[in-house]
Amino acid sequence: MPRLIITAIEAGAVVHQPFWMNLRAYAARIDAEIVVLRLGRTGLLGKGAEDIRPLVRDDRIDIGGVVDVAADIRVSLQSSRPLDGLANRRSATWTIIGHPVVQLETLARIRAGGLKVQMTTGVVTRPRGGSAPAWPSQLGAVIVELTAGNAAHCRHITANPEGDGSFQDLQYRVVNGTVTARCRVEALTFGDIHHAHLDPAVAGATWGGGAAGIVSDPPLIDVLRPRFMIFHDLADFSARNHHEARDHHQRFAQMAAGRDCVRTEMRASAEFLVDTRRPWARSVVVGSNHDDALVHWLRDADFREEPRNAVFFLEASLALHHNLAAGRALTACSRRSCVVWDPTAWPGYAF
Repeated sequence: MPRLIITAIEAGAVVHQPFWMNLRAYAARIDAEIVVLRLGRTGLLGKGAEDIRPLVRDDRIDIGGVVDVAADIRVSLQSSRPLDGLANRRSATWTIIGHPVVQLETLARIRAGGLKVQMTTGVVTRPRGGSAPAWPSQLGAVIVELTAGNAAHCRHITANPEGDGSFQDLQYRVVNGTVTARCRVEALTFGDIHHAHLDPAVAGATWGGGAAGIVSDPPLIDVLRPRFMIFHDLADFSARNHHEARDHHQRFAQMAAGRDCVRTEMRASAEFLVDTRRPWARSVVVGSNHDDALVHWLRDADFREEPRNAVFFLEASLALHHNLAAGRALTACSRRSCVVWDPTAWPGYAF
């Protein structure tokens, strides 16, 4: 699988030598070519850039029409969110832009247009002006992996500008120019799970057959062995979406299709956590808006108008009030909080 490591260098800035050493060591380990984009003035590069000069590119690089290394796109180096408002609609799936700030953004598109992603590189240079620069700067690079089917996988690696330049990419840890394999990661964060709508292939590749009936050998979590698995928007709460509270046509359609039972949806959420858990990891459910919808429903709905869900409503409301009395539920239900969830020990798991 051909690989590239793409980073950037800011003209006039000093190279972070430990990070650059680690980047070269990792490139040698995974057999990757390094490409460096020049930022800012077209004049001399800063101190320590002698071995970087042959790798510097100022021109646009097209990789099979899939990855566009857009050295021709210039964004203000003082911007803390360089991709915001950037009207770039090139045909490539991935557009990589050189910038000192690390950012990734998926682009709005019609479904037939496929995935479109823009991302910045980060730099190999120290922040200009010392530890409190006039504008943001982050040590980083983008790893590009190309498959035989002309698809690409792109991801960031980053390091602390004030640190020793060490970083971890997947299971590889790079410190002082030495690459160590089979290293655990601290955490994996899964955003917008909505488990009822998960792509089975993605679920299988991430958690294995228990999550979706499709086996990936081995799944991602068994390779990276995170100490924490962090879930956002675990449930969809489509059984009682508050946006459809006054839409009696939609409510009737849900009832007719058998998709209006909150107990069933919450049981499925708990079972998903059981299927995906590992003995060496803790599952953390963040109080996201779709998960919080259960509490909003218990607070705002009237069980007398919910014959399908009345019994579960009363049971869940009683459990919530018991937790409130014990001083627990307010923390667990706050949108900005999270809870380590053992589904089999949760009072509502019996449903």
